Amino acid sequence: NPQNPMIADRYEIREAIGSGGAGAVFQAWDTQLQRFVAVKRWNAPEPMLDDPEGTERLWREAMTLAAIQHPNILTIHDFGVDDEGPYVITEFVDGETLDRVIARGPLDREAFAEAAQQVLEGLIAAHQAGLIHRDLKPQNIMRTRLASGAWQYKILDFGLARFVSQPTVQSLEGHTGIYGSILYIAPEQLRHQPLDARTDIYAFGCLCYYMLSGHHAIDGETIPDLITRNLEHQVTPLSDVQPGLPADLCAWVMKALAFDPAERFPSAAAALAALDEAK
Repeated sequence: NPQNPMIADRYEIREAIGSGGAGAVFQAWDTQLQRFVAVKRWNAPEPMLDDPEGTERLWREAMTLAAIQHPNILTIHDFGVDDEGPYVITEFVDGETLDRVIARGPLDREAFAEAAQQVLEGLIAAHQAGLIHRDLKPQNIMRTRLASGAWQYKILDFGLARFVSQPTVQSLEGHTGIYGSILYIAPEQLRHQPLDARTDIYAFGCLCYYMLSGHHAIDGETIPDLITRNLEHQVTPLSDVQPGLPADLCAWVMKALAFDPAERFPSAAAALAALDEAK
């Protein structure tokens, strides 16, 4: 349709499929390779065309992400900057996000183990590349059915990620990142302390708590209430919420979401090894 917007004279925008404080996602048609793709546009905090350093940083991050070819991480196809700001072209995944899956009920132990293993496999690959996600939550995990009938889980939206060789202090100017992610944000993010791979481990622990119980590890009526409960680590033990689960599995989840990063699993690989024993 010649009336549909085009990006880079190649990607024809078909429809909006999601939006939020950080940007919007569209389904598009790749006119060269004749396939559907997804287009993510950011609401950049500064005029990208007037910020060469910011543009260069995005290019480097996109290239690093594109180099991570992993079945549990959304594949990056292309990246660019135009008059509307930066955009990234990714594979189009036909599935549903984990929050919609769990809305129908918690996962059983077998389904949980498969989901947790795949998410950890993706995190291992990302962390080895020096990438921490910083915004891991059910809305950023997509489940899709493979031709074999098996489920595949993919980590989406690295829009808030930063590539680091050592812990860095996160900036939360404008608080736009807090409102959508407060249920899964690590205490050190709220306290503006150094972040590393264990920040993702905390969010992953909250994610596992949610998958197994259907309840959030941190809960409250208002944003200030959630922040207070997070900083005071007011978390009901998973074993109290789901008494039918094995004690070892509950302890594994609670270790992942420990308040002190030093008490969590030191890496996604360590968490995966421990999962094999706990499940």
